[in-house]
Amino acid sequence: MPLMGFHSKVHPLYLRSLRFLRSIKPYDPPTDVNERIDKICTSQEISTNDTTKLEGGLLRFQIFAACAEEFGHSVPNSLLCIIETVGDLKEFYRNAVDVATPLDTLRRMQLPKNLHVQYEYHRFHPDTDTMFDGKTAFPLSSNIVTGLKYKKKYKGFKLEDPFYEEYRRLK
Repeated sequence: MPLMGFHSKVHPLYLRSLRFLRSIKPYDPPTDVNERIDKICTSQEISTNDTTKLEGGLLRFQIFAACAEEFGHSVPNSLLCIIETVGDLKEFYRNAVDVATPLDTLRRMQLPKNLHVQYEYHRFHPDTDTMFDGKTAFPLSSNIVTGLKYKKKYKGFKLEDPFYEEYRRLK
């Protein structure tokens, strides 16, 4: 799925996967991005033409550092090798960065009437769920909570294997 411009070098789904659940700051581009980058290029003695290549490690570092200071938003390491020209740099700084997770995005959307998303879901626990006397639909599956964030919120449990005692007896 080729796209024009900056993102034509990388598949857009790959770019989206890089941003998911990463600690990045949101970025809303100003209206005068092109003028500010042209000013930075002029101060670094680089042509402001969009096809001008950014060659040389020191030059690239200086222009990226100046842009990061100017916009308060730096180029992530995963995209440093993709930005090759001044036009690529302008394209990068024209794109907004939304840090919402897909679930948060669903909350903001107007969903169809036949679709319901349960944002605060319920996890089964045999001690607290009395609807079916604590019996689960998955009798051999434990519910182990591994995430640090959710260990406080949800209580996990480990079911004993009913065949373990017979296995030990046969050994």
